[in-house]
Amino acid sequence: EIKVRLLHNERLNKDLECWIEEAPKGENRKKAAENIKLFLYSKKYDKKPCLDLSNLGLSSVPDVFASYQFACMQELNLKGNQLKEVPKEIFGNLKSLQELNLEGNQIAGLPEKMFEGLKTLEVLNLKGNRFKEVPKEMFGNLGLRDLDLGYNQITELPEKIFANLTELQV
Repeated sequence: EIKVRLLHNERLNKDLECWIEEAPKGENRKKAAENIKLFLYSKKYDKKPCLDLSNLGLSSVPDVFASYQFACMQELNLKGNQLKEVPKEIFGNLKSLQELNLEGNQIAGLPEKMFEGLKTLEVLNLKGNRFKEVPKEMFGNLGLRDLDLGYNQITELPEKIFANLTELQV
């Protein structure tokens, strides 16, 4: 098991290094990689496991979140970056994610059922992006209690888009 974990960490480090090398000017991917490694290697949590990648000017997210090592993450903060899109695959193994903050990016749209596998997601902040519309099946059967879509360019929401969000507090 230790050998497998070391090989996996080696692969993760290589993936992060490649991601850093491809960074456009103005992005602080080095700091993001440091935060990711700190999250992975600190076994002692004072509070819930949180990864803060906010305000780093990121235009992309590293392709490392599919790793089992992120399964315990409860909060992911990507606020205040330059993200235009978020690949659905990054949420694949975030089985414990409770809070996702994508506020203040440049996201114009997300695929339907984007958050489908995030059964524990309670707080979703999409405030201050460039959404013009929200797909009808975007939220599916999530247990959201807090959803912020403010300060977007949304003029109309699909009928009954919140019908399955029984925990949502208005």
